[in-house]
Amino acid sequence: MHTTKKELLEEIMMYDFAVQEATLFLDLRPCDEKALEYFHYYVTLLKEKKKEYEKEFGALSNRSIHAKNYKCYAETAFPWTREGC
Repeated sequence: MHTTKKELLEEIMMYDFAVQEATLFLDLRPCDEKALEYFHYYVTLLKEKKKEYEKEFGALSNRSIHAKNYKCYAETAFPWTREGC
């Protein structure tokens, strides 16, 4: 199944939100094993989706390890609006 650019961005945003929420929870309960499992699960999914996106559509940010062509990244629209480089 081929995932579209929009679908990948939506998944990345969803997983990023889950990671941020888990982080806030873990700030108050750092020894909660279920919360740690949840956190690690969504960190893994987030990394996988970012890698998938960047392989197909290019860098998500200037901090991306895949941002080899910085000039191209800097001169194009944000990843959620650009069509490609």
